Amino acid sequence: MSFNDNKKFWSEFIEIYRDQRSLWDVKHKNYSNKHLRKEGYTALIDKTKEIFPDCEEKFVKAKVESLRASFRRELKKVQSSKRTGSGQDDVYEPSLWYYDLMVFTSDQEVARKGVSSLEKRKRDEVPLEDEEESGEDKLEERVTTLDDSSRGFEASVPTVSSAQCVTLSDSSAPSTSAACTQKRATRKKRNVSALDKKQENFLDAATTVLTI
Repeated sequence: MSFNDNKKFWSEFIEIYRDQRSLWDVKHKNYSNKHLRKEGYTALIDKTKEIFPDCEEKFVKAKVESLRASFRRELKKVQSSKRTGSGQDDVYEPSLWYYDLMVFTSDQEVARKGVSSLEKRKRDEVPLEDEEESGEDKLEERVTTLDDSSRGFEASVPTVSSAQCVTLSDSSAPSTSAACTQKRATRKKRNVSALDKKQENFLDAATTVLTI
């Protein structure tokens, strides 16, 4: 027998579910009471076994969720038509035969949606000081990482003595030594030329004095 062909049975099933407020009323004091919720599902299981002898809790939970999901879709259509409709005649008429039987959960569907939106806003609205602290922490972390990396680099550089520097300079730069030698020779040659010119000038002056 299909679901729609057994409306009487499922109407009774929904009534039992309505009486077990710990299963659907999130504001009820026993909503978090596992023992009472277990008893509520047991009552639904016992009812369901009238047509499904091998029924288990998993089947009952799936059926409850299916009923609520179908009701939720119809409720959304009704609420949407009330917001956009121009009159009472434009309000959507639910086609679900057990819509009125599930109306007791309507405020729960709205509450569930509101709680979800509130939680999302709390996650999105991060205080400015928290963002600044987070940015400072990340900057400090990066500086520390760079500092550690530079220390590792310094540690990896070998120490070279002055004697080794001289040796390296002499052995690795012969072209530089040759250039220095050539430069010194050029300077010495210039000094000699300047001295010869001074002597020549002196001799010219002496010759002039003697001729007078």
